[in-house]
Amino acid sequence: MKKILLLATLAIILVSGTCLAQTGKVPDGKSTFYASHSLMWDMPPVLTEIAGFYGIKDHKVLGIQRLGVSRTSQHWDMPDDQNQAKKALKEGNVDAFVMSPIGIPDPGIDNFVKLGLEHNPNTKFYIQISWPGMGLVDNNDMESMMGGMFGKGPGGGAPGAPPGGPPAGKPAPKGAGGPGGFGGGMFGGKQDYNKTPEEIAKINIKNNRSAEELAMKLNREAGRTVVYLIPTAQAHNALRVMIYNKEMPGMTDQGEVFRDVIGHPTEPVIALNAYLHFAVMYGVSPVGLPVPGILKNSGKPEYREEKFNRILQELAWKTVINYPQSGVKAQAGAMQGKGPDIVIEKILIPHKSWQCGMVDGIPLPELGEPVLVADMKIDQAYNLGRTQYGDREVYVVKGGTISGEKIKGSVMFGGLDFQLSFSNGAMEVEEIFVLQTDDGKYIYLRIAGTAADRGDVRLVPEFEAPSAGEYNWLNTGKYAGRRELDLKAGTMKIMVFDVSGVTVKPDATNSIGVTKPSGFMDQSWDYRRASMDEKQGDLLIKENVTLSPSQSVGATGKSNRNIIPITGGTVSGKIEGKVLAAGADYQNLSNPATIDARYLWQTSDGEVIIVRNAGGFGKLAPTFEARVDSKYAYLNNGLYLSSPPGMGSGGVSLTFYESVK
Repeated sequence: MKKILLLATLAIILVSGTCLAQTGKVPDGKSTFYASHSLMWDMPPVLTEIAGFYGIKDHKVLGIQRLGVSRTSQHWDMPDDQNQAKKALKEGNVDAFVMSPIGIPDPGIDNFVKLGLEHNPNTKFYIQISWPGMGLVDNNDMESMMGGMFGKGPGGGAPGAPPGGPPAGKPAPKGAGGPGGFGGGMFGGKQDYNKTPEEIAKINIKNNRSAEELAMKLNREAGRTVVYLIPTAQAHNALRVMIYNKEMPGMTDQGEVFRDVIGHPTEPVIALNAYLHFAVMYGVSPVGLPVPGILKNSGKPEYREEKFNRILQELAWKTVINYPQSGVKAQAGAMQGKGPDIVIEKILIPHKSWQCGMVDGIPLPELGEPVLVADMKIDQAYNLGRTQYGDREVYVVKGGTISGEKIKGSVMFGGLDFQLSFSNGAMEVEEIFVLQTDDGKYIYLRIAGTAADRGDVRLVPEFEAPSAGEYNWLNTGKYAGRRELDLKAGTMKIMVFDVSGVTVKPDATNSIGVTKPSGFMDQSWDYRRASMDEKQGDLLIKENVTLSPSQSVGATGKSNRNIIPITGGTVSGKIEGKVLAAGADYQNLSNPATIDARYLWQTSDGEVIIVRNAGGFGKLAPTFEARVDSKYAYLNNGLYLSSPPGMGSGGVSLTFYESVK
């Protein structure tokens, strides 16, 4: 009796003789309806089971409308007397309406969202982004691959799948990549599913992006967040990478994620998908919940192990909290599985010291209109450790591509990302990139980012584009963005949205502020200006910096920007080392002209130091950022002056001095 009371009041879940405390309120159950194809049919009973494990009462499945290989439009187009999905929405008692389209956009999704909100404005809509089946690399290629068969009748053209019946499908051909592998093309031929992480990363890119754009559009039209994405395809890819890296005990072949040639899921994928739906729908972590029946009753002993189950739970939770369109983020400072986590839609108020361009509050970027996506490769990552500002990491961008409706082009080599983290989960980010459009124009992009906790980093980009030309619109917009950083894959993605049409009126109930622990200096968005009475004292270092040809942006209405990339160099004097290939002199040639060089030194004993040398010509004042427990920590608090740039080998030479008065 005591255990029952404890379970009810503290929501303590007993797992294999151990306890996992789920602090806070257990979510209320949701009444759900599913309009789905066969890749999701096996999941709802497992979701119901794990909701019960968590202590969630009254999770109900109102119905499952099954159409094999179906677009959501097919569910919408069903005759009214057979259309259980429409009927359920019209009755107004659906809390969660779940769809699993294949190709996107899909007007059926728009129609169901509109209908549901008409009859119950509190209904939430969940879109499962499914992994590709039938030998496809991307679900957005489904219609062309199936040669017009897609969408024929209630069964949707699924081989052997009658309306309302379980998925059928053919057994996997021998040698098709292990158990459950399916054929290349559509059904024919043999295929090895053991792909490299680089190959896996290309799977479903178009479909994922289409789903994100659709969700943002529907949420803008609703004026609030009503549509959430369940990142099943992303987790499916991650699972395959884990199998490739031998990190998934009991799964040695990527073909084991498929049950048949169509791509139906095996038991681990069904369980993983249920954890993803659970995490997105209820905003809480599944980590630590008992082994569900789908795994416990599996014919493979490894799948029945608690360790195997936990890896799936952790993969689901990590995928969800790192995917902004899920609407879920980890509670500030919370570890996986240690308490309920919250859906956040609040305005983010930056710390008073961080001049990000939206000091009054940063809205959810996804509420804006998509502007561009930058996909970049990381050339180098440096962990400086604790500096005077906090825990500093620096990422040097090798280059990349930009894509958007009105702009396409490249990200130039040497872009910098300065990430600052704090023990309370807060974060500040400064990024500097140079873009080159397909027609040869250069654009300067500087980004300020901040977060109350690292699960919800928001960026404020500022563009400087040529004012005389077709990209001048970038100079006048109001932008917010997101950053996706994958150090294991060596990639960084920046997504930019125009939030000019998003109303920001923060108050005590709709906003959250960034706080930082005491004991750190506030990093400045601007450069130091030397006072009139400062003079050059003892020599600090001599520097020879090698440079690439200029990348001239020209007049932008904000500056006359000319960028000279830094490709290397040497440092000698009180500090011996080299200049790393990264950063640039982002000089402004407007009157009065200023130098603004940001780059990196690496000392002969391996320390990385951030350098900023800026000011008017003849008035340069360098500042430094070094690890506080290194022998170079004195640089953090000293005052220094720099000579103007002179001719150097392959670039310019400079001399840095201690400042005296």
